[in-house]
Amino acid sequence: MVNIKLESSKPLVAVVDDEKEITELLAEELNDEFQVVQFNAPQKFIEAIKTNMITPAVLITDLKMPILNGLEMLKLVAELGLSVPTIMFSGYLDKDDAITALELGVIHILEKPIDTSVVRDVVKDSIVDWELMQTRKDIHELAKQIKELYSTLRLSISNYVAKDIVDKIFMTQDGKNEGFDVLLDNIENKLEVLLNEEMLLSKAKQAQFKNALAKQAGRS
Repeated sequence: MVNIKLESSKPLVAVVDDEKEITELLAEELNDEFQVVQFNAPQKFIEAIKTNMITPAVLITDLKMPILNGLEMLKLVAELGLSVPTIMFSGYLDKDDAITALELGVIHILEKPIDTSVVRDVVKDSIVDWELMQTRKDIHELAKQIKELYSTLRLSISNYVAKDIVDKIFMTQDGKNEGFDVLLDNIENKLEVLLNEEMLLSKAKQAQFKNALAKQAGRS
């Protein structure tokens, strides 16, 4: 059984590598800005995810590991319903593995030997991706709660107050009364536009990463 104590409010970074020297080196480099948990076997990391012991903001993993390699581990993580920005160490990925890596949440591939200062910068960049994911979840949850709240309010007072009176409380900036249902739909539409824009930016970033991988494979 994995025993982990989470005591920090810092973003949580999970490091998975069968070489203990590597995980300790990265923990030493990152500990001042992030809380780092180390796993020297991918199975231990999977166990921690399964038991809800951790939900990392960023995952750092090696590709080549015994029993489970990095991609196989990420497939199990995806099956458990966890999506986490991932940094992978690898000397070489063929085209099929590169596509699989992208699909499984790998956003950076770094070569060994490890440059810890580069890793620090990449983790900071990956934290931004994680924050975007959290923001998307929060926005969708807020929109859902607002709709549920209004539905409950309308249902509870429908026998006492006319619907048009309730709607008059919610006016647009130009003073027009469009009704709260319409207002919510407008908010949701604007939300979808913003989320789609963010998704396009994310896809552009993935395309840049894919091109970088192709160039790397061409040089190998």
